[in-house]
Amino acid sequence: MANIFTRLIPGKGHNSVPQGGTRSTVVVPLYIYPLSEETYAPLYAAPSISIRSHPELRFLVILNPNSGPGAPPWWPDPGYVREIPRLNAHANVTTLGYVRIDYCKRSQGDVVDDIRAYGRWAADEQHPGTLVRGIFFDETPNHYTGQAARYLEEISREVRTATGIDVPRLVMHNPGTSPDQRLTSLSKPDVTAVCEESLEKYRSYTVQQQTSLRALPRTQRCIIMHTVPQSQIPTLVRELSREAAYLFITELGTGVYYQKWGSGWEGFVRSMAQLGA
Repeated sequence: MANIFTRLIPGKGHNSVPQGGTRSTVVVPLYIYPLSEETYAPLYAAPSISIRSHPELRFLVILNPNSGPGAPPWWPDPGYVREIPRLNAHANVTTLGYVRIDYCKRSQGDVVDDIRAYGRWAADEQHPGTLVRGIFFDETPNHYTGQAARYLEEISREVRTATGIDVPRLVMHNPGTSPDQRLTSLSKPDVTAVCEESLEKYRSYTVQQQTSLRALPRTQRCIIMHTVPQSQIPTLVRELSREAAYLFITELGTGVYYQKWGSGWEGFVRSMAQLGA
């Protein structure tokens, strides 16, 4: 998600959405429960590449505590209130809260409740730094209807005006394929996952399908690629970075690639860091 990559505008810290620059942004679908302080160690303590060792490399971390924000009595959860402030302490990390919308079939009121629940985290004085800086909407539609366009516009506006969602209040949509531009023209997501596929499926795309992925500007595109042979990850990073400014690539397959760290994680992040070196 040639060579125009993303970085923070100098001096803006967390107050800015990544803009055109010289690096790509690493997308981290962090759907892994933090059982201990070591659970997220691959983010912090990889032998050569990590959030700490490469502060110039941007990370977009999607938090999914309980198919969304969770609710009392489950929330606040001790693992998450320990780890989320730790993530937010790094200027090169932007945290997003996961919200599923079921292709606009889920009640809009329930979606708004989830957004506001994430917003309430910031008011928890016992756990300072437990907050998100935007929302990741999963299962957004790619086919246009007037109802879907209004739904996306209204929930995206909710993120940008919600109390407690910290700047830059980034909105990310995940249709998993290129959406009808009429859907994005009103809701104006900052980032759209235009491809969420295995490498094999991606390679089978027709020229028309490949072209459709470019309907949005490169700086707004995300590609999520799974089931990638580990040896091919560096080459694929270089290839896909020309197509999208936000990337997640893993050798793990369907059903597990969001739930654990793959053995190719460090190689993927190292390849992303080398893009702007």
